[in-house]
Amino acid sequence: MLIEKKGQTLIREDRDAAKRVEKSLLRDGVKLIVDCNLLEIHKENGEKILRFDCGGDPAEHRVDEILVGAGRAPNVQGLGLEAAGVEYDVKKGVRVNDRLQTTNRRIYAAGDICFPHQSTHTADATARIVIQNVLFLGRAGANALTIPWCTYTDP
Repeated sequence: MLIEKKGQTLIREDRDAAKRVEKSLLRDGVKLIVDCNLLEIHKENGEKILRFDCGGDPAEHRVDEILVGAGRAPNVQGLGLEAAGVEYDVKKGVRVNDRLQTTNRRIYAAGDICFPHQSTHTADATARIVIQNVLFLGRAGANALTIPWCTYTDP
């Protein structure tokens, strides 16, 4: 069983691509529950029970195991960013300009901590911009980045 809070699986992909993967999962016997909020997980007599709500319709399902994929959050607490004059948001990360400078012009940031598109390729691309701007006095900007990505599936 796969529970997704949004209206489709693979929320960053086109609806048509997500539909293909969903069809494949259904063919493989996976129960898909989309557009639902998980309310509670508890154990009862050794069984794991999920309670969720789909548009006002509460439901319950017993499962063998649970795997949670809950997304990412920037790790900005305890870094002393306030003392360094670096503005941040606990959900969005460190605030940067197009050249990836923080609000303290002597500090730069790259990757998931400051960029909305979180992937290995994005982290690499933004790190290259920071290196160019810091070491070579460049004027490279992140606004024109084109970063390809793919989602691996089977099939």
